[in-house]
Amino acid sequence: MTLHEEFFKSLDGETSLQLNIKGETELLRKVKRIRDEIDMIGNILHAQKEVFETISAMATREMKKHKLANPESEAHPWEDLVDTRTIYAFCDRIRRLGDDAGRVEDSVLFASFRLCYMAN
Repeated sequence: MTLHEEFFKSLDGETSLQLNIKGETELLRKVKRIRDEIDMIGNILHAQKEVFETISAMATREMKKHKLANPESEAHPWEDLVDTRTIYAFCDRIRRLGDDAGRVEDSVLFASFRLCYMAN
């Protein structure tokens, strides 16, 4: 039986009172490592978002100059850059992953405390 399966059985009260604190602790360590990695990725994305916003503002100014100088021109090569919002989607995704990891950590902590309480 995996730690994950044991954890969910413990939430249903189907586990014996033999505590598997070592398993719960290892699960918490794994969740913590995952949260740390998510935080690192989030920091990188935040820095990239700031760079993207700076470049996007510069591109918008250049496009306005280009349109003023060439009113009949249809498109500017930087229009795709200004319209791309992928970085925002990644930032939102990382935020949600962090939230999910937090909920998992809270659940594991709750189960650990519950098992300790049941043993006393």
